Amino acid sequence: MKHGFLIDMDGVIYRGNQLIPEAVGFINTLREREIPFLFLTNNSQRTRRDVATRLGRMGMAGLTPRQVPSAIWNRRSEVWLSLSVRKSYCPK
Repeated sequence: MKHGFLIDMDGVIYRGNQLIPEAVGFINTLREREIPFLFLTNNSQRTRRDVATRLGRMGMAGLTPRQVPSAIWNRRSEVWLSLSVRKSYCPK
């Protein structure tokens, strides 16, 4: 079974219009190790492309809209996610 990360964005990747510095390092590590990841959002007003562009402007370059599912995708996948995802927390 292939493993990866589902990552919430607001408060985890950015606060307001500022990237959280540790988040950039974490995403870069995932990329270097070729570990798949997707960002999650409950914002239904922005498209996937809008969110990827916004993160790029903040300094998280190289994201594709495919890595930023929309809130609609998140909702459709809710049952699947609840069955297959374990939560992990990193202490400060």
